[in-house]
This record gives sequence, structure tokens and C-alpha cells, in this order.
Amino acid sequence: MPNVEVIDPPTLGKPSPLYGAITAAKLSPSATLYTISGQVAEDPATGDVPAGLSAQLPICLQRIDLCLEHIGAKKTDIIRLMYYIRQGAIEDYEAAEGQGSGLKLIGGVVGKWLEGHRPASCYNRSFGMSDDRYACEFEAMVVLNKE
Repeated sequence: MPNVEVIDPPTLGKPSPLYGAITAAKLSPSATLYTISGQVAEDPATGDVPAGLSAQLPICLQRIDLCLEHIGAKKTDIIRLMYYIRQGAIEDYEAAEGQGSGLKLIGGVVGKWLEGHRPASCYNRSFGMSDDRYACEFEAMVVLNKE
């Protein structure tokens, strides 16, 4: 493997012409850092994007799962998880479900998905995404040591 490799798992659908889904950077003869690009709630099979934060969260995390599977990693190999949540999506969800419900939703879905793993993370509220259909986006960093 070269020092840096771009990887596009076919299970994610058509690759972007602007970036790779995963970048692998060799740290040592046995260790590799994988950076998983922001995964949005676009169904890999159909390209559909459901409306609303609660419908999009699981799809974003499913796409992270597909990336992990492709590189042979587990959730416990994640060293950093970044959440990007569109402010308008939080406001819409809380207007329907009550003040504070957005953070509870996100924490509940992500916490269950992480299965007790607690990587370094940052939760960012964003005022815009690459496409107005997206309520959220997740990216991750993974280190694998294959000896």
C-alpha cells in the first residue's frame, strides 16, 4: 500500500468525483490511520434521502458501518467521531417533540450504535450542509494495527 490511498467501498454507491469515502494513511509497517469522510443520509442502493433528523441518523451510521466493514474494522477501532447536525433540523425536531428532545435523540441513537465505545468526539451544530436535504453528517477516524 502506498503511504496514502483513497478507498471507495462499492457498497456506498457511486463515488464522488471530488473526494474519497476513506483515506488510508500508513503510520508504520503494521498501523494504518483511516479517515472516513462525512457520511450523509443517502441510501447507498437508491440514492434516496429521507426527510427529518430521526430518519437520517441511522442511515449515516449505517454508511459508517459499511466503511468499517470494508476496511476490516470494528466500532472499537474508532478513535474519533464527528457529528455535524444542521441547526434547522434540530429546531424542526424540537418543535414537534419538545425542547431538549433533539440532543436526547442524537445521544440515544449514537450511543446505542457505539455499543458502549466512547471515542473522542465533537458534536457540531451547522447552519448549512452540502445539500439542503441533509439533516446530519458523520465522519470518523480509525486506527488499525495489523501485525
